[in-house]
Amino acid sequence: MKIGNLTPEVDPEFYTNGLTEKAIELVDKYINELEIKGINRHTFRIDGAPPMVIYTVDSEVENAKNIMMYGHLDK
Repeated sequence: MKIGNLTPEVDPEFYTNGLTEKAIELVDKYINELEIKGINRHTFRIDGAPPMVIYTVDSEVENAKNIMMYGHLDK
């Protein structure tokens, strides 16, 4: 898997080249393939900052556990 999504400090076209969106779509595809009941994606965008993507699972889902994972969609 290779999406050349470089950090904004390195890539002057980071906010316009669409690579972050491709990386988000790829991660979303993998997460959806897990078929986790009640999962929802939330994307937060602030001008001048890379987007933040958070996945939550509805608390009404039986046997739901709290998990936090952190990662970067750029490198």
